[in-house]
Amino acid sequence: MPSIPSNILGFGILGAAKIAPKALVAPCAEHPAARVVAVAAREPSRARAFADTHAIAHVSESYEALLARDDVDAVYNPLPNALHGPWTLAALRAGKHVLCEKPLAANADEALQLFDEAERRGLLLMEAIHYPYHPVAQHLVQVCRGKGEGGSLLGPLEELEAVFSAPIPEEDIRFDPSLAGGVTMDLGCYTLHVLRMATGQEPEQITAEAKQGPPGIDVRMQAELRFPGGAVGRMRTGMGRGTPFETVFRARGPGGRLEVTRFQAPMIGHEITLTLDGCEAERQELTRRPTFAYQLEAFLTLLETGPPYAPTFGGRADTLGNMQTIDRVYEAAGLPRRAALGAGEG
Repeated sequence: MPSIPSNILGFGILGAAKIAPKALVAPCAEHPAARVVAVAAREPSRARAFADTHAIAHVSESYEALLARDDVDAVYNPLPNALHGPWTLAALRAGKHVLCEKPLAANADEALQLFDEAERRGLLLMEAIHYPYHPVAQHLVQVCRGKGEGGSLLGPLEELEAVFSAPIPEEDIRFDPSLAGGVTMDLGCYTLHVLRMATGQEPEQITAEAKQGPPGIDVRMQAELRFPGGAVGRMRTGMGRGTPFETVFRARGPGGRLEVTRFQAPMIGHEITLTLDGCEAERQELTRRPTFAYQLEAFLTLLETGPPYAPTFGGRADTLGNMQTIDRVYEAAGLPRRAALGAGEG
């Protein structure tokens, strides 16, 4: 089989995760500058089936073997939460750029260690938060914060709300305490991120209330975040069989209201409703191009520009801010922050 040209970025995937085809394989297939060249999984049969299904040329017998491949320039890490830190660290130490699923780490301290390692080695590390690179998210920010010299269309933000719940069954790994599970670590990443992104601030005060399923695992979380500018943001997230699917962002100020449905996945259909005081509600839908395509483009642009790498979203400041907020939400709810595994574990 012919080798991949040197100007094309070769990705290796750690694990045959369900999210990998839409998050990376499909975007790479449509982009001339990136290819998935190898995959590895705990069960070789799963890796082989994944490779056959998605036309991936090589199957590595282990994660370590994949990291040792010369044709793997960057690693995509969609492993369970508790394995994000250890295997992202291993990939960085192997000299690979990394795109890691959110949450990047089990907690903020582990995330800081990863960014420090990436910067020491001159490598790109980016959390795959994906949705902020989409035009829908950019429109949301423009309405809430303004652009250039212009201020928010809503006036000073007063109240915000972010909701994301889904019928994730109890057999899912998100319910496993040993894998840094919990709904705030999964769906809650988006709700907390969009509140921070819409305000452009980090919360000063946080109160929270959780409902537990397995001990230590939040299956419901409600939190209130008070921001320095005076805005109050509320997040609500939940999982479990029978939980209705719901995803929406809302913001209100003295000048009007904004509502965005499916803010974190506009490619499955969304509606943006802007109601300014004294005006009829304006409804629109922007592009349904996948968020993951924009994310890959951002990753490749950063590599082309070169170090020091500073992704607008999913980089040091953004990801550490979100991980610190997650840790604080758990603390406010009376639950422990998620525990990190040691390097190379799992």
